[in-house]
Amino acid sequence: MPLTSAVPVWNLVMPLGAAQVWNFVFTQTANGQPYPITGSAWEYVARTAAGAELFTLTTSAGSNGLLTVTTTSALSQVQMDLYPAATQDLSPGQYLHALWQNPGTDGAYPWFSGSLQIAEAAQP
Repeated sequence: MPLTSAVPVWNLVMPLGAAQVWNFVFTQTANGQPYPITGSAWEYVARTAAGAELFTLTTSAGSNGLLTVTTTSALSQVQMDLYPAATQDLSPGQYLHALWQNPGTDGAYPWFSGSLQIAEAAQP
């Protein structure tokens, strides 16, 4: 179970078709030790405001990106690599996104969620 029920708001603004890399490090607040995430499934999902899925990332490589999970005695981390293909065909605007632990199960938990703002790519 998560140590808190508050889901941090994660608002991301990025150019259309840009690559992004994010590292999420999970620690226990009581002792600073890595939060146990071994054996968990992970999913990053972006949706329209109406709820239609735009794209997802999992621990299986795909054209939109990849989630890489690292669990050691010193580190619990999920690295998100968002490839340009994920957003290059979207219209500039605001969408919703979240990083889920154990999606689709009774123990599903959205660790981070918020708005994903896709901006026009700057012209040279």
